[in-house]
Amino acid sequence: MQTASPASPPHPAWWVRFTGFGGLGLGLGWLAAWIAEANGMLFGGVDAFVAAMLSGCGCAFGVTIAAAILKGRGGSLPWQAGLVGALVLSFGTTSVVSLFSTRKNLETLINPMPVPAELRVLRGQRYLHGMEVHFTAAPEAISALIKSKRLVEVPAEPGDDNNLDISDHSARRQSGKQRGWWRPTSMPGAKFYYLHHKSQAIQGWAEGWWVNGATNEVYAFIGG
Repeated sequence: MQTASPASPPHPAWWVRFTGFGGLGLGLGWLAAWIAEANGMLFGGVDAFVAAMLSGCGCAFGVTIAAAILKGRGGSLPWQAGLVGALVLSFGTTSVVSLFSTRKNLETLINPMPVPAELRVLRGQRYLHGMEVHFTAAPEAISALIKSKRLVEVPAEPGDDNNLDISDHSARRQSGKQRGWWRPTSMPGAKFYYLHHKSQAIQGWAEGWWVNGATNEVYAFIGG
């Protein structure tokens, strides 16, 4: 008497695997983005969102396609292998996004000079029309960058012996407000450098640097 061999478990429907691993990839993508952001490797905001979305899409398509290929060859994709694949894809996607986006953000911030090799990003945040960065660099590099960008020092109190107007001091007050990791006024003796650029937009765009000469820390923003 022949005994029937146990039936293999049915393969999950493709849409179940697609949505399941897509959600897993999205969660892992946010985790990888958070870790990279905390270590200054990735800017928060737009860049973290893009990294997480690409991670979710990569896991959804990558694992689903791999399972379909194995199924066509008579095999199946173990769930353990799917988890490992999602983990690799998520952190790999975040690494690629951080490599290109962070470099591009720094080039925009430091323009017109090249990014100094010793510059180290501590935290960063990118918005649709601007960014904020906390970084350190050599004092010579910081001084050269301020001169190349033609930033003007804005004192704490308005005076009659400079060409600054009320908007420059207003920018100092507004940018000095502490929130989250953005804490420029917590640096003792920090100086504020600012420049408002005219453009085709009515409000133009501006950039400002809070610089601590003792620790060589800079809180910089750019936006319009």
